[in-house]
Amino acid sequence: SSALLSTVTLHPSGPVRVKFDAFVDTERTDPLVFEASTDGVTWAAVPLSVRGSGAPDGTVTSLAGNGHRTWWRVEARLPQAAEITLRWRYVTDARYTGRGVNLDEIVVTERGRTLLNGEKEPHKLHPEGWQRRSR
Repeated sequence: SSALLSTVTLHPSGPVRVKFDAFVDTERTDPLVFEASTDGVTWAAVPLSVRGSGAPDGTVTSLAGNGHRTWWRVEARLPQAAEITLRWRYVTDARYTGRGVNLDEIVVTERGRTLLNGEKEPHKLHPEGWQRRSR
């Protein structure tokens, strides 16, 4: 199965910073990939910095793993673009999926200005295959 969570098209005037919390309990073959597009057609994985118990070391382009049962704090930085759309893509195979992936506290900023706050502006997020839940 698969799930996409996309933002509305954003119009930053400077470099973009994205922060979100992720609870990941998946096989290594079922990763969550955070992607960006400047045209809505071509998508590229965005490098992520992750903190928390069991989080991957260094910069990664996808999140997967199990056994840690804790939320990770994730951050990404993107260069300035006239338009940018962001998405979280999660695809699983037919084997074990664990608890899957949960996302929370999604905030997109540029130069201290908030472009998107998922808690306050959920209408700016478009889920396909995601279910809304409380932490």
